Amino acid sequence: MLALTRELCMSKSTGFSSGATLLSAAALAIVIGGMALNAAAQSVAPTASGGWLVDAARNSETEAARVFIAHGADVDHFRSGDGTPLIVAAAKGDIAMVRLLLEQDANVNKPAAGDGNPLIAAAAHGHTEVVDYLIAQGADVNAIVVDDETALINAAREGHLETVRHLVARGADVNLAVRVDLRSGGTELRSPLSQAHRNRHHDVSAFLISQGARR
Repeated sequence: MLALTRELCMSKSTGFSSGATLLSAAALAIVIGGMALNAAAQSVAPTASGGWLVDAARNSETEAARVFIAHGADVDHFRSGDGTPLIVAAAKGDIAMVRLLLEQDANVNKPAAGDGNPLIAAAAHGHTEVVDYLIAQGADVNAIVVDDETALINAAREGHLETVRHLVARGADVNLAVRVDLRSGGTELRSPLSQAHRNRHHDVSAFLISQGARR
C-alpha cells in the first residue's frame, strides 16, 4: 500500500504533485484503501484519525481534511496543545477550513482549556473575518473558557482594534471580567479594558471607554 501510494503521489493523473505533503499522501492512501476494499466487496472502510484532521487544519490541507472527514475523522477531536481542528483553523485565520469544518457539524462553541475556543482563537490573532463568520454560525460572543477568558479580552490584550469593534458590535460585553489563577500564586481580575491598558493599546482603551467600559 505504501509503495503504491508513493507511486501515485508522483503521478500527474492523481492530482498530487511530487511535493505532496505526508497528509495528502495519507489521504490518498485512504482513498486507495477504500477502492481496494470495494473491489474486494468488503464492508469495512479505512478509518481516519482525528489527530490527522488536527494536522490537516494546522497545515491548511483542505482536501486532505475532506478525505479524513469522509472516512470517519472526528471533527471535534481534541489534542492537548492544539485544541480542536476548528480552534486550529480559527487561530490561523483559515476561513476555507473553518467553513468546511462547520459544514461538517463541528461544534462552534467547543472549549479546550488552555487553547480557548474557536472564537477566542480567532479574536486573539485578529482574524476579524473568521470572528464574524463564527458569530454568524452561532458562536457565543461572551463565552468564558478557563485560563483563556473571553474573545474580547483576548482581542483587547493583543491590540486588535478592528476585531474589538466587531465583537462589541455583535454583543460582546465590554465589562465582562474574568478572575484567573496566576502561576505565581493568587488571582487576578481581567477585563477588556485592563488588558488593553496594561499592554498600552491606547486606541483600544479609548474605544472601550467610549462604549462604557470601566477599569
